[in-house]
Amino acid sequence: MGKTLVMQKALTCFTGHQLVPYSFSSFTSKQQVQESLDERLEKRRRNQLGGREGKQVIIFVDDVSMPAYDGFGTQPSIELMRQLVTCRGFYDQLHWKSVSDATLACVTAPPEGGRKVMSPRFTSCFAVLCMPPASEESFVRIFNTILQRYISHEKGFRKEVTQFTGKIVDAVLLLYEKVASGLKSTPLRAHYNFN
Repeated sequence: MGKTLVMQKALTCFTGHQLVPYSFSSFTSKQQVQESLDERLEKRRRNQLGGREGKQVIIFVDDVSMPAYDGFGTQPSIELMRQLVTCRGFYDQLHWKSVSDATLACVTAPPEGGRKVMSPRFTSCFAVLCMPPASEESFVRIFNTILQRYISHEKGFRKEVTQFTGKIVDAVLLLYEKVASGLKSTPLRAHYNFN
């Protein structure tokens, strides 16, 4: 929870860089990724892409492990990204397009609920940072703060309502735990993913 927000916040510290965000889904194809890179990056020369006005580019991919496998057991869009990192470019039809001054940053979660196991060839190109799951006390504090700000006297709620924020948060977290333990997400029932 919060991996995307943490990474986006960290990437905003890089002033003078051009951020190119992209979010993968199970339907993301290699062709879509190529077209997106062609659109979002500046054409410097005939077959060379890069950032605007010589800026460094950070390509940020959210949910990188989501694309579906093809008939050969690979994920073509991820293989395109691997080629981008290892060879500093990619093939567009039969022509090589080099990408200069670009860094790839990705976030993902453990393989479940539609997320796939990524190729070790791809993951070996990265320094991997893991984010531990938040504790129950953190959830209680976060949701209490949000609810107290929403149910305040300025919003028109009476004082009797504002004193129940702790009980509301406890009930919601208990309901979430029951649903999460009973309704495990599968690729066929991806709507069981609760955030």
